[in-house]
Amino acid sequence: MALVAYNLFSCLKGVLGSVHGSDCGEKLSYYYLADELEGTYRGMMIALPPEEWQDFGQTSLMQLSSLLQGWAAQVNLEAFTSTSPKTKEEKA
Repeated sequence: MALVAYNLFSCLKGVLGSVHGSDCGEKLSYYYLADELEGTYRGMMIALPPEEWQDFGQTSLMQLSSLLQGWAAQVNLEAFTSTSPKTKEEKA
């Protein structure tokens, strides 16, 4: 399971980097990404029947890449960036 998760996040970083710039992956929070994926996945499995997902099994690599980049262009990266803890001076 850890290997699947690692590959998924590597794919996410790659496609987001290809659209938003290669350095965007360094700022991403795996926690926020995982939280979003968990909630979105659960909702999509309820809203779309399994037959809707079968077409993706026939999608070519180029088509899938294009789809992923189109979706990545719509991502607001600020919602998924890690924030560094504030120092005492910044909190005051």
